[in-house]
Amino acid sequence: MLKFVVYFVIAAVVVIAAASVWHLMRVAAGNKEEMLRYAGPEKEFTGHFGKALVVYYSLDGHTREIAEKIREKTGADIYEIKTREKFKKTPWFYLTLKKQLKNGEYPELAGELPDPKAYDVVFVGAPVWWYTMATPLFSYLKQTDFGGRIVVPFSTQGSNYGSFFADFVKEAKNAEVDTAAAFNNLPEGYEVPTGRVKPWGTGQAILACKDIVKEPFVIINADDYYGKEAFVKLHDFLVSGKKEGENIHLAMAGFSLKNTLSENGAVTRGVCVADEAGCLKKVIETTGIQAVGDKIQCDNAEVEKWITPDTMVSMNMWAGYPDFLRYIDEGFSRFLDHLGDNQEKKEYLLPNIVAELLEKDAASVKVLETSDRWIGITYKEDIEPAQEKFREMMEEGIYPKVLWN
Repeated sequence: MLKFVVYFVIAAVVVIAAASVWHLMRVAAGNKEEMLRYAGPEKEFTGHFGKALVVYYSLDGHTREIAEKIREKTGADIYEIKTREKFKKTPWFYLTLKKQLKNGEYPELAGELPDPKAYDVVFVGAPVWWYTMATPLFSYLKQTDFGGRIVVPFSTQGSNYGSFFADFVKEAKNAEVDTAAAFNNLPEGYEVPTGRVKPWGTGQAILACKDIVKEPFVIINADDYYGKEAFVKLHDFLVSGKKEGENIHLAMAGFSLKNTLSENGAVTRGVCVADEAGCLKKVIETTGIQAVGDKIQCDNAEVEKWITPDTMVSMNMWAGYPDFLRYIDEGFSRFLDHLGDNQEKKEYLLPNIVAELLEKDAASVKVLETSDRWIGITYKEDIEPAQEKFREMMEEGIYPKVLWN
């Protein structure tokens, strides 16, 4: 069971984490029409993008895997960015990175960099660190002049891109940056609105896997800690089976509000309202939630009348079957048809998709209560308490003290 749950967690992380990455893999796998966009209409497609170069930085190997896929399918040359001092994953790794980013302290690179002007197209990839580019990529861009070449950025990340693409555009000198290719996977007939430089939200992120996920699945925020109990309960829900022809069946991990609060300020939570059978009726997005004594205060006066520390909240952990993916896919076009104002920022969000299904009475969502404590970072002051909780779990033997070598 434990082994299965581990695989289950890994699959869930993959589902939510890689909209832009999967799009590039799809392009690299042989989408001739999109490849011609980079090579230019006057060039005959010969299995690659003219003369292409892939430049990447990878710490854990995830970005390297994507870079190799692009190289394999495009015939590109490949170059790995390396630092003179190798980064080490310690419990304080991301705190150190945040300080470096704030102070503009970027690492010294090792080796001679390739000349991008010798190529027609340059793919440049790195992980997302602290919601922007990994610091070695900053170093690379500050030392590189692309000479007017087409440059396609790509990233790997655990939750969202943050300012990765916006910062890339800002830092890439003399480059024709195609950020749309890095996150744009729109249905046929749709185009990215002028001025938009961000992906389309969690709904589109899930669609990144629509062609490979054919089995029951779990969706999570990959940078949050949910505990073990929720995964077991969602697994049991999924293996119980679903009959064809029924409404869409989903499950949601319901966390006690008190187990998701921050001691350092107010939070926003999806407050759940369920019926007597334990099925979700609606999720009320509620801001300004904080504990005051044994009471809960929030910005919604009506919710504040009945909310308690034990009220169930959604932390964006869902279980579903492939028919849910099909609904998300079909709904994306409807979303794009009604963008209205502020097209540069509107997002296709998972909670809104679930709410739409409930309003149509087209789905049932089972709320599975868990007593585990959710761990995430809302305020910078939450970092040390989170680290302490993980240290406690290591001391108790829940997790090994050495998570990686």
